[in-house]
Amino acid sequence: MKRIFSAKFIRELIDETFEVGVLIKLIFGFLETAAGVVLAFSGKLMINNFFINMAQQEVSEDPKDIFVNYLLKVSSNFFADVHVFAVVYLIFHGVVNKFWAISC
Repeated sequence: MKRIFSAKFIRELIDETFEVGVLIKLIFGFLETAAGVVLAFSGKLMINNFFINMAQQEVSEDPKDIFVNYLLKVSSNFFADVHVFAVVYLIFHGVVNKFWAISC
């Protein structure tokens, strides 16, 4: 029985797949860092607008919806801490991804 793929071909395929994965990790590292910087400068307005846009249809259908109104009230106070965490996480994780991708 003849082998379809040689061991050398499989090894090269695995190496090339690894290099593509590292390149994708590098690209995502740049995107994460950029998203963290954009989120840092946009303020919590971006997070509040996200929840307002998500709840807009529900509020238009039922303005007295308890869950949606509660979510909108909570989002203005609660997400200040989440905003700081998201900014720090995105920037730090993006930098670490870029470092690991470059070091490979």
